[in-house]
Order: sequence, then structure tokens, then C-alpha cells
Amino acid sequence: MLSRPRLIYVFSLAFASLLVAGCEAIPVAQHPLSDEATSQIDEELLGMWDVIAEPEEPKEKAEKPAEPAADEEHPPRFAIGRLAGKELVHEMVALQLNDGGSIDVQRISFYGTRIGEQRLVSMKVDPNSDAADYLILRYTFVNANRVLVHALDRDFITAAIGRGELKGVVKKAATADPNVEPRKQSIRITASAKELHEFLVKHEKKAFQVKAFYRLQRAAGN
Repeated sequence: MLSRPRLIYVFSLAFASLLVAGCEAIPVAQHPLSDEATSQIDEELLGMWDVIAEPEEPKEKAEKPAEPAADEEHPPRFAIGRLAGKELVHEMVALQLNDGGSIDVQRISFYGTRIGEQRLVSMKVDPNSDAADYLILRYTFVNANRVLVHALDRDFITAAIGRGELKGVVKKAATADPNVEPRKQSIRITASAKELHEFLVKHEKKAFQVKAFYRLQRAAGN
């Protein structure tokens, strides 16, 4: 399970685990909103980007601020471009120095989709698995150099699955206390790409979390 500071690595690892300590699962989809033939390249998204960590809550009576970990000081920079040989698909490349001093290169492709004014990404949770589910993310440009990324709203998606409006499966953790709402372990949308597309058209303003999951800043000089 990832702690909040470690989220700076999540994007470069295709969100291998979208769990934050103490939080619930982020919805995933069985099918991407688009594929190699229907994906749309967003020219504004191409370039070098840094992940901007959210400022921490001030601690009362703190004697001395804790020293930030190395990865918090220098979040991984990554590039977004076109996937070679597949001009409609994005590719993200991130570099990371491993414990042995060698450089790990992470290369992840993803599909772009436009639904009205919404800019959406379909990205595999596990880029090395053909059967992996997809994260559906929405991103918005604050300006040419700042992007906010939003995950699907777990409560809204869970409710839609529960009332049968959206096909999917929600698995909850067992709890011994009947007064405690079970934590959602997984939220998997099984609706087809067309059905999910229609759902997002209908619920454009509610399907995604209001608060940005994280922020991107275009790298200086880029």
C-alpha cells in the first residue's frame, strides 16, 4: 500500500497500486474508453512534466520540520510523446535511479479520449499484462503549464453500480463491527467502452472526484 508521499512515483509506474494509506480503492475499468485506432493525441500534453506534491497540513507544536525524503525533494520528471509506430497513442517515459545505482526506464502507453470538454486517459494498471484493467482519469489544464488530474469518484461509481446504472463489481473488506461501513477493496467497472462513454456523458460533473488526485507542472525551459 502506498503512502501519500510515494504517490509521486505512481504515475511513472502506471498506478501499479492506487491505494493510499487509510484510503479506499480507486475505480478501474475492464475496457478502455478508446484503443489504438480511436485514441486521440493531445498536442498540449506533449512535453516534459514534473509531479507537484500537495503541501502537507501544518502540524501543531512541531519542534522541527522533518527532513523530506529524497524522492519528495526531486519527484521523477517524465516525458509524454507519441508512441513510435502508433501515432494515435501517447507514451510516457520516466527515469528513476534504483538502489544499485543503475537507471530504470519506465515506458507506459495510454489512450486519449475527448468527451465534450472532458479530456480523458485510459491507462493500464499493469502495463505488462494484456489482461490488466484500466484507470480512467480526467485531466484539465489550469493554464498551458499546469495540469490537474482527477480519478473517478469511488462513492459515485459505487452507487451507480449498486443501482444497476453502470455494470460493475464492488468488493468490500469484511468487518466485525456492524456499525462500521466496510472499506471498499476494489471497484471494477465491467461496462463496455460504449456504455462507459455514455455514462460519462450523462454524469460529466459527478463521475470524477472534485479534488485533484495530483498536479503536473510543465518542466522549466520545455
